[in-house]
Amino acid sequence: MWRQGEWLYTLLVLGVLLAEGWALGRMAVVFLERLFGLAPYGQAYAVLLQGVVLTGLSLLLLSAYILLYHALTGAAEQRARREKDLWVTRFTEALFGGAPLPPPPWPKPTLEALLHMREVLKGAEARQVQAWLEAHPNPWQRALRRP
Repeated sequence: MWRQGEWLYTLLVLGVLLAEGWALGRMAVVFLERLFGLAPYGQAYAVLLQGVVLTGLSLLLLSAYILLYHALTGAAEQRARREKDLWVTRFTEALFGGAPLPPPPWPKPTLEALLHMREVLKGAEARQVQAWLEAHPNPWQRALRRP
C-alpha cells in the first residue's frame, strides 16, 4: 500500500543517483585527462576526494531519512490499524450480532475495514458486506464499480 512520504524518498533517491552519476562522470573525465597528462595529480586527487565525500554524505542522508521516516510513521500506522480494527468490530457486530449499522458518512478506515471483511468472509456474509459498500454514498463508491 502506498504510504505518505514515499514521493519524498523517491525524489531523494533520484537526487542522490544524479549526484553520484555526476561525480562518477567527473572522475572519469579527470582520470582520462590525468592518463594523457592533461591534468595535474592534485586535481585528480581532489576530484576523487570529492566523490568519496559526496558518497558518504549521500549514504548518511539516505540512512537518516529512512530511520526518521520509520520512527515518525510507526505511530500513525498503529493508530490507523487500531481504527480499522475498531470499524471491523463494529461491522462484525452489525453483521453477526444484530447491532445497528454505524450511520454514514463513514471515514476512510471504514473502507479498509469493509474491504478486509469482504475478502475474509464467504457466501451470504460477503454479499452483505458488498451490499453495504454499494448502498451507502461515499467517495469511494465510484472506485468500487466492477467493469
